[in-house]
Amino acid sequence: AERSVAARVPAASGMSVKRSRALTLRDSGIDGSLMFARDVDFRVTGDIGFMIHDMAATLVPARAGEPIVFDDPTSVVIDVHRGEVTLDSAKLTAIFNRYL
Repeated sequence: AERSVAARVPAASGMSVKRSRALTLRDSGIDGSLMFARDVDFRVTGDIGFMIHDMAATLVPARAGEPIVFDDPTSVVIDVHRGEVTLDSAKLTAIFNRYL
């Protein structure tokens, strides 16, 4: 039963991910995880982040087969499919001061 669950390929809301390598005990062979978020204050690092009102995305590990670590923003790439986010003036100022 566990193998049949592990062999499933995730799909939801018109989005799906594909198996790019063989399924093993420690690796699903899938390069991403589907993420749906609503009304989340998402902080990337320090005072930089944004308010997610509604978003559907695929989270892809920066290194294939490695886990996504939410405390390490360099471990994941967020592939947004659809969504609505906002930045308040403090977060926008922090981005400009630090990166632009």
